Amino acid sequence: MFDSTKIFLPKEDIRDSGYFDRVPIILSNLSYTTKENGMEYLSGTLENLNISVGKTGISINGSLNKYYHTDNFQKINRQQVELCINKLSDVLGLYVDDGIVQRVDISHNFLMNEPVENYYNFLGSLSHYKKMIQPSSVYYQNKKKTLLFYDKVKEGQYRKQDLPIHWIGRYYLRYEMRYMTRFASQLNKSIIFAKDLYNEDFYMTMIDNWANEYFKINKNKIFRPMEKQLTSKQGYDYLMSALIEELGANKAYDIIDTMKHNFAPKEYTRIKQKLKSLNGLTEQSHLIEELDQKILRVKEFYR
Repeated sequence: MFDSTKIFLPKEDIRDSGYFDRVPIILSNLSYTTKENGMEYLSGTLENLNISVGKTGISINGSLNKYYHTDNFQKINRQQVELCINKLSDVLGLYVDDGIVQRVDISHNFLMNEPVENYYNFLGSLSHYKKMIQPSSVYYQNKKKTLLFYDKVKEGQYRKQDLPIHWIGRYYLRYEMRYMTRFASQLNKSIIFAKDLYNEDFYMTMIDNWANEYFKINKNKIFRPMEKQLTSKQGYDYLMSALIEELGANKAYDIIDTMKHNFAPKEYTRIKQKLKSLNGLTEQSHLIEELDQKILRVKEFYR
């Protein structure tokens, strides 16, 4: 489940390891940089990982999944995360378990029944996020987190990656949740260590958060007119029902409540009743039902 991760090892924990002279030797593509504040650091790569070595410590940035599997078409489970961090500790000669996790992505690839783009139209609004629609992806973004849905096959083809043979000609939707900043505080913790990533309780909490954030998204529904010919009023009601589904029923009621003083008491009651009467004019898409079930199945098999 874990993919791109940033781990920082502060100098206080590794000062006696000789890291500043020793680690750069095992890195490829070395470069030397001086920041605007005068701090100097060496950066390079260790397989797919970007490693920065400075007087303040070491920063490790990249996909744990790719480091373990060499690609992120496969999933990495909790036990493999532990093996991955142990491997990294052995290679660097440092105890990476005590590194501070500054950001992490949680993701999963789903084999879908239909082309990935068919699912996008049913992903509606999400409170406290800005929704952005791209030709081949849907983003939900705020200052702390990003949710992302995209076609993993197309992304792999665009990056000229070798797809698993059983992926060719099939539809894989990837759902990611990215903790961009203030990772620990978002989980009501002061600090999160690399060893927490393979702790069972923490791992389960992260999957729960990933799934729960998905289920907070308002899912757009589809019309289900029973009439073969609609009147303009019926068409208007179906349109209003669809817009309320996009907005969320609670939000629609909140808007009416803010205008309560503009209505006569009877008219206020009538419009609330009218909103309730629109329920049932739309139905859940079978595509969203499919995706819902796949998300829930991931939670059922945490480990």
